[in-house]
Amino acid sequence: MSIRGDYRYTESCPKLLNVGIKKNSLEKEIRLNCPRAKIIYNYVKNRSGSYFSKFADIYNSKCAYCGADLRFTDGRLFEVDHFVCKSSFSADTDGRGEAGKMDNLVLSCYSCNRGKGSLLVTEEYRYLINPDDSSIASVFFRDENYYIKTYVSVKPAITIFEI
Repeated sequence: MSIRGDYRYTESCPKLLNVGIKKNSLEKEIRLNCPRAKIIYNYVKNRSGSYFSKFADIYNSKCAYCGADLRFTDGRLFEVDHFVCKSSFSADTDGRGEAGKMDNLVLSCYSCNRGKGSLLVTEEYRYLINPDDSSIASVFFRDENYYIKTYVSVKPAITIFEI
């Protein structure tokens, strides 16, 4: 069903490579073209803009969380998501700038973005479900009915997500 143990991809899907490097390169391009840019999110979120398509290319036009393909669905159903939700940052310009940094942004389908909502991934567990380095694939898998399930048994005393 999936290859390389990553539930988001099938055998015919290219593996995500150098996501951090590519995101850094795109951020440099944005800052070069827009030297006053403070919130990178504002530049990549526009689906009709060139930065959105470059951002989508970094993720092979697939949702970073579930693997849904932008090319086979309505493009309006894809968004740039804040991996660590905006509400966990201050509401001032500095906080919005931190939330909108390139390393906190991922390509997400509407369903995953809305499903995740304002869930806050606690800092000690962020490395576990980082979609950019594929560590998320060590926590989740796709079962025989194509549902996404978790490998991790979470004890009540351990909180991966906070509301």
